Amino acid sequence: AFRAKYGLPKKYILSMGIIIKRRSVDVIIDAFKEVYRDCPDLGLVVIGRNATVPFVNIQEKMKDLVGEKRGLYFQRAPEEDIVNFYRAAWYYICTSTTDGESLMLKEAMQCGTPVITSPLLKETVGGNAVILDDPTDSKQTVAVLRKVALDKQLRDYYANEGIKSMQPLSWERVARESLEFLESR
Repeated sequence: AFRAKYGLPKKYILSMGIIIKRRSVDVIIDAFKEVYRDCPDLGLVVIGRNATVPFVNIQEKMKDLVGEKRGLYFQRAPEEDIVNFYRAAWYYICTSTTDGESLMLKEAMQCGTPVITSPLLKETVGGNAVILDDPTDSKQTVAVLRKVALDKQLRDYYANEGIKSMQPLSWERVARESLEFLESR
């Protein structure tokens, strides 16, 4: 029912979060366009407000994929559907070149969705991700997308490892440890 509500592909790579240049969403879209003909059951879903500087027209970049029903672009997702977007995704991708933390990677992993990320965010996920060495390199991005699209065992491995590594995390634990930190100062 959730897939039908949004017209989601059977398998899709999800990029979600504010779209800024350092997250290389434009590179991800261009790389997907090189891969998707080889992977007929794979789509790309991009969700996020476009705040690129200099401006990159994400809606225009997605136009062909949307027209072929191989991609979707939303400026935002209703809060109540975010978990379902994660759960239905084949992979979640966030390849920032400057952010040192990404809560969205952890959210995806807790939902059982394996992640693709940059070396900068490798620690955030405890190494339990497909690492894209240079997120600004289109050829590397194409190679990684092709690899994850075709290797179900790799997907299953990172889905299971992600769930295991996120089990100790909870909002209660974060709140408790934050309070302990603040009180120790």
